[in-house]
Amino acid sequence: MIEVSLKCVMREPLTGRCMILLESVSGLEVLPIPVGEESAGTIHDCLCGHKADSLNMLGITANVIASLDNAFPERVVIDGYEDGVFSSRVYIIVNGEEKSVDARPSDAVRFALLANVPVYVTKRLLHEKFRDRKLCFEKREGGCCG
Repeated sequence: MIEVSLKCVMREPLTGRCMILLESVSGLEVLPIPVGEESAGTIHDCLCGHKADSLNMLGITANVIASLDNAFPERVVIDGYEDGVFSSRVYIIVNGEEKSVDARPSDAVRFALLANVPVYVTKRLLHEKFRDRKLCFEKREGGCCG
């Protein structure tokens, strides 16, 4: 797994679709993930330090988990891509045992921001699946992505 951070929220110039860009901690890879308009707005708010999202279901869930004595959120993993759809999992430690739940990547990233946990992308997703399709961009010298 490769740790990533949320680089930015953007609108694709040609299609108008909202995207989040996840950048590897090393800064060598950037992975664009399409998200809905509402998710883009709330992720942007979280990125800008506005915690208005903390009162919706994701924020409440993060707060409930944090309040439990034997449970804590651990990480988010973007782990798949099939038929144009990304998949992810949220990992939580409960009584010392790791549990995971499926989540849309936009919800998982928002949860990670609210719960202050790291986000990872599987190496397979970054290095194999998208290299040929140019969905994952490798940074090049001079700042140009290709």
